[in-house]
Amino acid sequence: MFTKFYLPQIILLLFTAFILNLYLPVGGDLDHRLIMPYIDPQHGFYLKNFWWYDRFAHHDLKLWQEMIFLAIIVAIFAKKYNVHILALQDTRPYLMILAYCAITTTVIGIIKHYSNHSCPWSILDLHTQIQFIPQLGNGGCFPGGHSGLGYAWCAGFFAFYQIDKRRAYFYLFAGIILGTGMGLTQMMRGAHFLSHNLWTFWMTWAIGLSLNASNMLYSQFKRATQTKW
Repeated sequence: MFTKFYLPQIILLLFTAFILNLYLPVGGDLDHRLIMPYIDPQHGFYLKNFWWYDRFAHHDLKLWQEMIFLAIIVAIFAKKYNVHILALQDTRPYLMILAYCAITTTVIGIIKHYSNHSCPWSILDLHTQIQFIPQLGNGGCFPGGHSGLGYAWCAGFFAFYQIDKRRAYFYLFAGIILGTGMGLTQMMRGAHFLSHNLWTFWMTWAIGLSLNASNMLYSQFKRATQTKW
């Protein structure tokens, strides 16, 4: 079971890392060409402050997801006192989702804080021609924090895979849709390159897979120890 579930995913992660490095390096030529349609020669990223992308997709959507996380936390604690706020039959998968999401977003936040990759709008130069100059930025923009929050919901895939595959795939696709949508809007605003968002998903999945493998190995070790003694 362990090899059947994890080995194909590890191989796919290694393959996609190779492809991304080869064809879509962070801040490379393809990144620049893909983001050019969202640049105005006089004003730069013309969608940067447009309300749909700035207020809704950047601010409100993030806030709504944080409120959902908070609602799950409250529901889990309330269930301990036999108060049913949400229909949570088993709180363990939701505790896994919360833990995985917290760890994933924290790791991504740390990597982003110390990254030397800058946001597109920080390195955009319009004085002579439209071009990106890495020396202009101060880093701190890779991977994507907002897309990482959306992709973090993919943790539900690992939490429910063994007990409810239908729900597991719901969380998987919901996380992909949310993360990709939030990442693309940030790209259109000039906050991130496409590679930032793709690498964010890669990191999110790699972290979730590692956490789930560690959890499964620990559970097997615990059962074996209890059986032995």
